[in-house]
Amino acid sequence: MTNYGGWTMNASALLMILACKYSLLGYNLEDGAISDPKEVEKLNAEQKRFRITPAEISFTDFIGYCNFLPSALVGPPLEYQDYKQFMEAE
Repeated sequence: MTNYGGWTMNASALLMILACKYSLLGYNLEDGAISDPKEVEKLNAEQKRFRITPAEISFTDFIGYCNFLPSALVGPPLEYQDYKQFMEAE
């Protein structure tokens, strides 16, 4: 149901963006969990660039990444490494 012209708000779009961010972060963490050098060599260049280890991300970084306003409202979802680089830029 919709309330065209009404004052209600639907949060499903925000939740869809969060699902994309969770997926991106999950794949990056999975790639970062690989410790065997032979298995790391099997990753493509993009996977190697965006891989992160669980030690690299804290809970506050996770919350900041998920609620990063420019991508939380309209997307597109950023990779965590791009977010981290943006936040640490001087």
